Amino acid sequence: EDHLDRCDDARKHYTQALDLYATSHDASQRCMLLSHLASLEKRSGDLKSAITHFQEALDCAVATHGEIHPE
Repeated sequence: EDHLDRCDDARKHYTQALDLYATSHDASQRCMLLSHLASLEKRSGDLKSAITHFQEALDCAVATHGEIHPE
Protein backbone atom coordinates (compact mmCIF):
# COMPACT_ATOMS: atom_id res chain seq x y z
CA GLU A 1 0.00 0.00 0.00
CA ASP A 2 2.90 2.35 0.70
CA HIS A 3 3.95 1.92 -2.93
CA LEU A 4 0.50 3.00 -4.14
CA ASP A 5 0.57 6.05 -1.86
CA ARG A 6 3.93 7.07 -3.31
CA CYS A 7 2.59 6.58 -6.85
CA ASP A 8 -0.40 8.79 -6.05
CA ASP A 9 1.92 11.46 -4.60
CA ALA A 10 4.18 11.29 -7.64
CA ARG A 11 1.18 11.52 -9.99
CA LYS A 12 0.03 14.68 -8.19
CA HIS A 13 3.50 16.24 -8.49
CA TYR A 14 3.78 15.37 -12.19
CA THR A 15 0.33 16.83 -12.81
CA GLN A 16 1.25 20.04 -10.97
CA ALA A 17 4.48 20.28 -12.95
CA LEU A 18 2.60 19.78 -16.22
CA ASP A 19 0.28 22.63 -15.28
CA LEU A 20 3.32 24.86 -14.76
CA TYR A 21 4.94 23.81 -18.04
CA ALA A 22 1.69 24.37 -19.94
CA THR A 23 2.44 28.10 -19.80
CA SER A 24 6.19 27.66 -20.25
CA HIS A 25 8.11 27.69 -23.48
CA ASP A 26 10.12 24.62 -22.43
CA ALA A 27 8.34 21.98 -24.49
CA SER A 28 11.15 19.44 -24.00
CA GLN A 29 10.50 19.37 -20.27
CA ARG A 30 6.77 18.96 -20.87
CA CYS A 31 7.45 15.99 -23.17
CA MET A 32 9.68 14.41 -20.52
CA LEU A 33 7.08 14.95 -17.78
CA LEU A 34 4.36 13.35 -19.89
CA SER A 35 6.59 10.35 -20.52
CA HIS A 36 7.44 9.97 -16.82
CA LEU A 37 3.77 10.29 -15.88
CA ALA A 38 2.86 7.62 -18.43
CA SER A 39 5.55 5.29 -17.07
CA LEU A 40 4.28 5.79 -13.54
CA GLU A 41 0.71 5.04 -14.63
CA LYS A 42 1.87 1.92 -16.45
CA ARG A 43 3.68 0.65 -13.35
CA SER A 44 0.64 1.35 -11.18
CA GLY A 45 -1.68 -0.52 -13.58
CA ASP A 46 -3.57 2.48 -15.02
CA LEU A 47 -2.97 1.42 -18.61
CA LYS A 48 -5.65 3.62 -20.18
CA SER A 49 -4.08 6.78 -18.72
CA ALA A 50 -0.60 5.49 -19.55
CA ILE A 51 -1.50 5.07 -23.22
CA THR A 52 -3.04 8.53 -23.31
CA HIS A 53 0.03 10.18 -21.76
CA PHE A 54 2.52 8.16 -23.85
CA GLN A 55 0.67 9.38 -26.96
CA GLU A 56 0.70 12.98 -25.67
CA ALA A 57 4.45 12.65 -24.97
CA LEU A 58 5.06 11.34 -28.48
CA ASP A 59 2.95 14.09 -30.06
CA CYS A 60 4.79 16.67 -27.96
CA ALA A 61 8.18 15.29 -28.97
CA VAL A 62 7.30 15.25 -32.68
CA ALA A 63 5.95 18.80 -32.46
CA THR A 64 9.06 19.95 -30.61
CA HIS A 65 11.83 18.05 -32.38
CA GLY A 66 10.32 16.75 -35.60
CA GLU A 67 9.84 13.14 -36.59
CA ILE A 68 13.54 12.41 -37.00
CA HIS A 69 15.62 13.37 -34.00
CA PRO A 70 18.89 11.87 -32.71
CA GLU A 71 17.76 11.71 -29.06
